[in-house]
Formats: sequence, structure tokens, C-alpha cells
Amino acid sequence: MTVTDITPALLIDFGGVLTESVLGAFERACIAHGVDPQGFIGDAFAADHAEDSPFALIELGRISIPEFIERVTPVLSRHAGGTVDGAAWYDEVQKTTQQIDPLMVDAIQELIDRGVETALVSNSWGPRDTYPWDRMPKLGEVIVSGEVGLRKPDPKIYELALDQIGRPAAECIFIDDVEVNLVPARRLGIRTILHTDRESTLAELRNIYR
Repeated sequence: MTVTDITPALLIDFGGVLTESVLGAFERACIAHGVDPQGFIGDAFAADHAEDSPFALIELGRISIPEFIERVTPVLSRHAGGTVDGAAWYDEVQKTTQQIDPLMVDAIQELIDRGVETALVSNSWGPRDTYPWDRMPKLGEVIVSGEVGLRKPDPKIYELALDQIGRPAAECIFIDDVEVNLVPARRLGIRTILHTDRESTLAELRNIYR
């Protein structure tokens, strides 16, 4: 790959892109605890969360992890038809944070080393120090939802990323594993890549950063 004079900046999600699939982790944890994964995942990734939903509150940094567990337990239980151990479910899901995809990391780091500007745009379920920074690419900017009080798919978080990276939307690419998060970025004029697997994402990046 060679980088051209006008090289697109790269905005990239964390969970599910630099790690194993978050959706897969949710499904695995739900099945392990007797929760219907389809129903629960529909709740977790809905674009129109009420402001007081546990998912919106944790990602906006308005509640602590223990408060999130307390609030998400009834949601899990509703999709299980019985009481679920929310703390155990959360611990299972959080294992994903440590399941870094080293080949994705190496590929992104290679682009960074070649001069590609980058920004992490991540919906967080906890503070910044929960990220395994020592095993991640050396990303230029970091936008973590709980710190900035904005969460995907709110268009304002993408506008903030553009402002921080100092590039117009037309000169940026955004990778995320959740389609609903890509829609508002696309409407702003950002080119998007839906991450379904490492090979297809890296193939797209190779075509872009020749």
C-alpha cells in the first residue's frame, strides 16, 4: 500500500473491530445465562434508546458499572423469563475487551506508521483505563463516549471526531461492526466500512490505502 497526497483519515471502533465480535460475546453470554440473545441484543443496540435506559446511561458515563449491572439485570431477566445473574453476565461480556485481534491491530498500526491519521470512536461501558492500550494501535485521537457525554449513533459524536482530527467528512473513513452506527456517519459524508470479518475489512483498507 502507498499513501497518496490526500490520504483519508481513519475513524475506528474498538469492540467488535479491534476485538472479537461483541455481538458474538453478547450471544455467548446470553445463551450461557438462559437469555434470548436476539431479543436482548435488539434492546442493547437499538438506535432509539430512552435516555434512562441502562445502555444509554452507561455509555454516556452517567452511571457506574455496579449501577449498570443493577439496571441491566431486569432487562436480561425479561428476555429469560426468570432471574438472571447480571454481574456474571457482565463479567462474561467484558472478556471481549481482552480478546484483541492482533492482525487487525498490526494492520492499523502499519497504516499509522505510514502517516494515516486515526481516531478511536468508541461507546464505552466503563472508564478509559479499562481499555487494553498496551495491545492496541497507537491511535492519534481518542473519543470515548463516557468521557465526552455522546454516544453512537448520535451524529454529534462523529462531528466531534471530525473536529478533533481536523478533517472534513469527505476525507474520513469510519469502521464499525454495527450498521446502525454507520448510518449517521454516512449521512455526514463519511465513507463507512461495516466490519463483519477481518479479511473483508482489510481488503477494503488495502484498496483505499494503496
